Amino acid sequence: MSNSLLYQMIMQDYEAPIEKSLSPDDALFVAQSRVIRRLASEGHCVIVGRCADYILRDIPNSIHVFLHADMPHKIERAVNEYGIHRDTAAGEIDRINKARETHYYHFTGKHWGDTRNYHMTCDTGIMEDSQVCGIIESLYRKTIAV
Repeated sequence: MSNSLLYQMIMQDYEAPIEKSLSPDDALFVAQSRVIRRLASEGHCVIVGRCADYILRDIPNSIHVFLHADMPHKIERAVNEYGIHRDTAAGEIDRINKARETHYYHFTGKHWGDTRNYHMTCDTGIMEDSQVCGIIESLYRKTIAV
């Protein structure tokens, strides 16, 4: 199924049934897209992942941010925050990111992490989480909450 047809289904009435001819993955994407668009239409929200930058690309006042880091910092976060064993962390990170890339490309036709898809990117390996949040909040306050 073409991405444009999927997008048309996303844009349909939220209450309309999802096509039964869709694969389970496509049906899930359409359902998630409808929820994301509904949440965005109801007020301010933060959505992490789920191709939200693509799904909300035509929504005024949405901010699309991509967070990234180098592998040593990714490994530290995986070990310290998610309890992944250091010896397997790099492989697990690569596996997860490959799945993200594949998912993103399948549903958007674009490349995950391509800076042209976002208003801003932040390297979380060189900034504390509080700094990243502060930058995003500042951008929000200057563009959305005016």
